[in-house]
Amino acid sequence: MPALQAQAVTTLDDGSTLTRSASADGTDEIVLFNASSAVINTGGSAINTGTQPGRDGIFGTGGSNVEVAGGTVKGRDTNNGGSGVGINGGVFEFSAGTITGGDSIINGNGGRGATITGTNLFTMTGGTLTGGNGSTGGVGLGIFDTAVGTISGGTVAGGIGQSGSMAYSLRISAMANLTVSGGTFGGDFFLSDNASLTVRGYDLVFDRGTRSLSGFLEDGNAIDLLLFKAPDAFLTLVNAPPPAVPLPAGGILLLSGFGVAALFGRKRKRAT
Repeated sequence: MPALQAQAVTTLDDGSTLTRSASADGTDEIVLFNASSAVINTGGSAINTGTQPGRDGIFGTGGSNVEVAGGTVKGRDTNNGGSGVGINGGVFEFSAGTITGGDSIINGNGGRGATITGTNLFTMTGGTLTGGNGSTGGVGLGIFDTAVGTISGGTVAGGIGQSGSMAYSLRISAMANLTVSGGTFGGDFFLSDNASLTVRGYDLVFDRGTRSLSGFLEDGNAIDLLLFKAPDAFLTLVNAPPPAVPLPAGGILLLSGFGVAALFGRKRKRAT
């Protein structure tokens, strides 16, 4: 593999917004400070291919905001891969596109697809979020330090380790609070350090003995994985009635026929 070279880095620290919708808008790493913002649309990208200064595809702090509505974001491939998105404070919205952690190129861990810390508000409604590959695969989403998030769609998956095992899709820790109501997940969940996970759907069951979480999310997607929960963490399952199954057209016509027959029967009784 050729040696990584230093690459250009786009840094915003004046509260402005950078939007990328094509390669002509730049493809390099983005670093945000002081409530600055980055928007990645279809055709846009932020890919860390260099050696300096950071490892993430997009890094934001100081109340900075990130929106990924398409395109590609990727952390740096290095001894321990960088996160696709690393953000501390501010708002992170993910609705389409791909975000991937960097792969380990020696013997380290793959990078997280996204690392969220601080008082973040995170929402995921679509797209694909994946940890990088390595000796140990990277976590799909790591959410920490009082961050609050919701996942209602999309795909979250852990990276692949040397043994072929898949890393956690979700790691929730340090008083973070995450609600899952939809989407698909490749990899188990890990919950610790006074963190909270709420799962919304129907027929949801958590077996403490086997650590298995199964059932259906609100969007109808099945969930069937292991959940490793520390004693000081909180898990809440919100079960609603299963959605009604609509009658086929033939059944509706049959019921309508019964109704009409009953109506004529009552009329004949009155006539006699």
